[in-house]
Amino acid sequence: MSTEIGAWFTVGQAASIIGTHLAATDPEAGIRWLERGDDAARRSGDPFVIGFNGMGWSLALGYLGRLDEARARAEVALARFREIGDLRMQLVVRSNLSHALRRAGHFEETLAEYRQTIVEWQRLGQRGAVANQLENFAFVALAQGRDRRAATLIGAADRLRVASASVMLSIEQVEYDEAVDLLRERLGEAALEQARTEGRGLTTEQAVALARSD
Repeated sequence: MSTEIGAWFTVGQAASIIGTHLAATDPEAGIRWLERGDDAARRSGDPFVIGFNGMGWSLALGYLGRLDEARARAEVALARFREIGDLRMQLVVRSNLSHALRRAGHFEETLAEYRQTIVEWQRLGQRGAVANQLENFAFVALAQGRDRRAATLIGAADRLRVASASVMLSIEQVEYDEAVDLLRERLGEAALEQARTEGRGLTTEQAVALARSD
């Protein structure tokens, strides 16, 4: 029996990992792998694998704009990660869902969640994750026409990226580059660099406080 459980764990984890990694760039392919992982994850009985599979589903459905389904899968994942006390994975699930809400234009809900998760990432000492949150605050500001604020937050994120040697995922890099290009178009090169320089001069605590402010 233990051998059988171990096999389901392995199958469920492998399918979930593949599906989650594919979710951002090819959601449909990610879902196909996550479907393979559903039964195996359940049969394994392992809360981490079940949670990881649910996280992958939420990520893929979020990219497809199926927000209600993404929320439901996120809740499954959060319940399992709470069960095992894995705060980091809870924050990953919450952050991923918030990004989907942001892309769909639900800024009020998104900002309320970002204001909570960035503090938790900071408390865990996850500087790369804090940088990512700052970038996402910037993307909201850009969408709202608050261009200088967006540029300052991007500068603050740039400093943290360098300090933590954290690298963006390719899909994150695309969105970042598009945001910087749009800011350059709106503000001009000189004003953009001035704001980014101001952001780079902020401490982490100052940057987080700025992001969480109105």
